[in-house]
Amino acid sequence: MLTPSRHLLALLLGLVVTAGILAAKAPTEGKSYEYVLIEKTANRLYITEGNTKFEERKLKEEIKDVHNQGQLFKLVNEFEARGYEVYATNQVGYTNSYGTTVGSTFLLRKSR
Repeated sequence: MLTPSRHLLALLLGLVVTAGILAAKAPTEGKSYEYVLIEKTANRLYITEGNTKFEERKLKEEIKDVHNQGQLFKLVNEFEARGYEVYATNQVGYTNSYGTTVGSTFLLRKSR
């Protein structure tokens, strides 16, 4: 059983280790990235590259299942081939005229 002073020491050691891990993962000073945001709704893909380019693509009509993510993954792979890496993802459920569906978002980045 840990005494109160050892418990405090263990807690402080844990905080120091956590801070070290976070510091090691933090981006270095002056590093900048180019970002791409891809959002898929039931029948559209929205692509934002940096702060200058925006594109909306209607998904192919033959896709009957709004949960089919194939075209989204294909587009993500195209950006990965251009040097981008997936930095964050998110999915949200919502209801629209197509019924209940899932919207997916991918944030990609690459060093400048």
